[in-house]
Amino acid sequence: MRQLIDCAVLNLNAHANWMPGVLQEAAAAMNRITIHGLDWEQQAVHTEPPANLMPDSPVHLPTNALAQQGVALRRYDVCVVPVSHATLAWSRLTLASIPRGPFTPLMGVFYKLKSAAMQDLMDLGMADFVRLPICPEEFRARLLTLAARMPKPISFREPDPNFGFICHPSRPQSAGQRLLAGYAGVTKIIKGHQSRHESFRNAKSLVVDEFERIYITRALTKHRGNIAMAARFSNKHRRAFWALMRKHEIDASDYRPHSAEE
Repeated sequence: MRQLIDCAVLNLNAHANWMPGVLQEAAAAMNRITIHGLDWEQQAVHTEPPANLMPDSPVHLPTNALAQQGVALRRYDVCVVPVSHATLAWSRLTLASIPRGPFTPLMGVFYKLKSAAMQDLMDLGMADFVRLPICPEEFRARLLTLAARMPKPISFREPDPNFGFICHPSRPQSAGQRLLAGYAGVTKIIKGHQSRHESFRNAKSLVVDEFERIYITRALTKHRGNIAMAARFSNKHRRAFWALMRKHEIDASDYRPHSAEE
């Protein structure tokens, strides 16, 4: 295990009333861990407003902010991303925009999130998480374990160019590259079930189910839980979209920024 790790923390204005207290409480247990605050939002506020901002979002960063800062995150062993109900929709979209491939591991700090929302964030790329109120020793142990389990990446896929104050050249993925990435995921599912001697029909059903679940959740994320807009975007009849939601037990309220939390 490394003697010292560098841990970045994404500072967002929407979390200013609780995240500094979390870090202060955990500070006593943070031996061997150096905390670095990432004030990208403050930088964006004082420059030309970046593109791709979510309407009515409390976060003044585009939804591809983490993907755009992929190269900058290389110097850190772990990046802590706090998520609350206010920033849940933005967090989903920014995780979904991260390209496949090596990336600095992300540790979530979840504040009053439903279990479905937490699972969704993990599916979208969070490597681990803690919930408030945190145990400082557990937080430290998870950070150290995550850094040891996922060594610092040596190469990154170039980020997409849409962030106002970032000037890294990039090439967007072609349709063929996206197809290959999807095929890799399908191949992983098939291999896992072939080891249990699944029939072609059963393996195909599992792959289709996984595709449906991911497609529906991302459509709802993009349209902030608006079922009619998500169905129109998907070119599906609203009743058919509803049927898929019921099939996969997906609740649209989990994707609405202003829905009530438990």
